[in-house]
Amino acid sequence: MSMPKRLLTFAFIATTAFSFFAYGPEATAQSDSRHQALPMPSVFRLSPAPYEPPASQKLTREEQTAIRNEKRAWSAENRKALTLISKGKSLVKTALAEGGDVTSNAEALKFLENYTFPSMTQTDPDTLSSLGTKRQEFLKNYLNDRVTGTARVKMIDLSIEKLQAQSIDPTLHPSARVNAVVLMRQLTDRPLSRGQAPIASAKALKVLLAIVDGKDEKQYPEFLKIAALSGINYQLDINSEAQQSLAPGDKTQLVSTISELIAAPVDPEKGAGAYWQKRQAVQLAGVIKASKMLPLLLAILDDDASSLPLKLDVVQAIAKGAVGNSPKNNSDALLSICKFAESAIGGEAVRIQEAVDQMVRNGILFGSDDLKATGADFEPENAGLNNRLDNRFDGPSGKGKIVELPNYELGISRNRLRSVAMFCQQAIGTSNQTGLRQNLDTKAETLASRTVGQLNSLMEETTVGLIDVERRRVNGEPTAEDEDRFRQRSYVDQMIKVCNDSAGALAAQLANYTSE
Repeated sequence: MSMPKRLLTFAFIATTAFSFFAYGPEATAQSDSRHQALPMPSVFRLSPAPYEPPASQKLTREEQTAIRNEKRAWSAENRKALTLISKGKSLVKTALAEGGDVTSNAEALKFLENYTFPSMTQTDPDTLSSLGTKRQEFLKNYLNDRVTGTARVKMIDLSIEKLQAQSIDPTLHPSARVNAVVLMRQLTDRPLSRGQAPIASAKALKVLLAIVDGKDEKQYPEFLKIAALSGINYQLDINSEAQQSLAPGDKTQLVSTISELIAAPVDPEKGAGAYWQKRQAVQLAGVIKASKMLPLLLAILDDDASSLPLKLDVVQAIAKGAVGNSPKNNSDALLSICKFAESAIGGEAVRIQEAVDQMVRNGILFGSDDLKATGADFEPENAGLNNRLDNRFDGPSGKGKIVELPNYELGISRNRLRSVAMFCQQAIGTSNQTGLRQNLDTKAETLASRTVGQLNSLMEETTVGLIDVERRRVNGEPTAEDEDRFRQRSYVDQMIKVCNDSAGALAAQLANYTSE
């Protein structure tokens, strides 16, 4: 997976995350009497499986024996149900292997309708914690690369019919509803096999679009729309690998839907669901590459109230291809991205200093190995622990310890800075043949070139975790006086200096561009 994908991977596609978002931590921890499950014959019901410790846990011989005995007892207790389930799976596999319509096999269809699909809607803790495993088993057993032709078409049709009904059923547990959406997104008309990429189910895409456009809040709650948007993004992503384009009608509908979501004002603190929908819509804008959405994306970038993660999504969408089709449009986008870069980098200096000030107010002054003051362990003479208001010295004798942030906090700031630099570089383009630079006039190209150069410098300055910026001298080695001054500069001060220097350079370039 590429670095941008690693940095911006959307966590809500996990079933438990959606359940937590919708109903809180208890939703996935215990059975929920507020929700029903699809009826399932008692002959298929299993008692709770015994606890199985992780493979990494070291067990004594006695503990291993106890666990084996518990498994044997559980298997004996549930032997009849396990036998029926195994027999039913074999019936379905045989029907699919013969290449026919699974719905024409009465016994196989009965098993799918009575056990397979209802089993993913139960509200007991074992089911709620194993939905991911159930999805993988479903795909492995019934839609592997050997299931092709009519057998695959009919199995996918049946799956979509059942899963769509589950997804919009407000009586079911939210985990079961999200599970249905996630499984639908994984359905492929053409399976992954040697020499060919998979093609996502076109019918499943239409269902996902219908969920996003749904108006009934009980059938189509926000958490389900977020799951559907994530599913659409996933489907378009794998189809791009297979060089498959959206059907014109589907593209028109999707562009209209996500344009509305992108334009809607949201507050991430007061409307978390709408905020996540907006982020997903922005990410989709880059996937479908519709230039008409560029003004909507730039409005987010120019809005001071927009969050940094949302703005990073916008920049990445532009980098993926949501660019304009004229020098004017691309120049507007370039200017917005440059302003964003300058603001985000300068804002990081403010965030770092605010974090230090908060630590000082809380009386957190420390000197452990992981939270050193400086690389040289500099500590002035007669240092006091309670009379510091900032992390600078008030004279040659010093009045206290240098206050320093934990390394991991500085690491978070460094990664945030690198994300800003990386995504902005990608959107602008590293040459006049890529990104926005494909279509710029001479004046804008100069700004693009200088901005990319400054962002490159920022990337170099933040390559290592904690840096001694002042040690990088152009001519000669540092003097003894310089070395003493270096030791008194905390890592926090160094990171703030990196941010302020870079933001200042970008601001100067912008001022020069707008004044010409």
